[in-house]
Amino acid sequence: MYPISLIVPLYRSYHILEKFLQHLEFETKTEYEVIIVDNSAETGTAKNIVNKFNNLKKRVTVYEEEENLFYTKSINKIVKQHFGEVNCSKFCILNPDCYPLEKDWLTKFLNIWDIISSKNVNLSTLGSLHFKDWQKEELRHAGCVFKNLNLRKFPSDWEHLTRIPNDYATIEICGEIRKIWSVQGNTGTGIIVDYLKFKELGCFDEVHYPHYSSDSDFCRKSLELGFEHLCCDIEFYHKSRESSLLVN
Repeated sequence: MYPISLIVPLYRSYHILEKFLQHLEFETKTEYEVIIVDNSAETGTAKNIVNKFNNLKKRVTVYEEEENLFYTKSINKIVKQHFGEVNCSKFCILNPDCYPLEKDWLTKFLNIWDIISSKNVNLSTLGSLHFKDWQKEELRHAGCVFKNLNLRKFPSDWEHLTRIPNDYATIEICGEIRKIWSVQGNTGTGIIVDYLKFKELGCFDEVHYPHYSSDSDFCRKSLELGFEHLCCDIEFYHKSRESSLLVN
């Protein structure tokens, strides 16, 4: 059993899948599995791309769907069917348009999670930095806040932070000093999620939020139950919505 599973919802984005997998290989220390939910109904295409990666293909599972499950149901299906009753404590969600930029990015990500969890923090999600460009000159995401926690409307009440708050804390991992800070939620890609809390909240809401707003709904419900969300400075380049071609 792998210590962490990366869930990757895919829809007609084969043009970026190969580059995405190349960036996953920046991780050299932590064993992990990749679960791709291919909603494109193009049999074999994703598997053919995966098979180009000799060191990676043995840990990749591709689920080919006959119809588009959209983001929300894709994640829920894997959590319910793939994990089952295994001893899983957390999982990571990545879109194929979200590229890790650091060597051993996952080891660092998990170390931050484990250190925070050991301090009795009731952690629900841990997010990361998303840059709009490869040069890391402009931030797209440093966590999220709600403009009005009582207003259940998306996207008007869900705001991405575009800078690291001044009240961050620091933590030492892998010989590096990293930043962490409190947020009210994290966007649903480049994120680690607590498995038991995800199940306790009934997974993502497929009925009311079949796609883009299920992450904000989940984060809001977590806050209402007293769970916490943090963000850290693990770096990704995120070419927003490229993974869905604005359709999924």
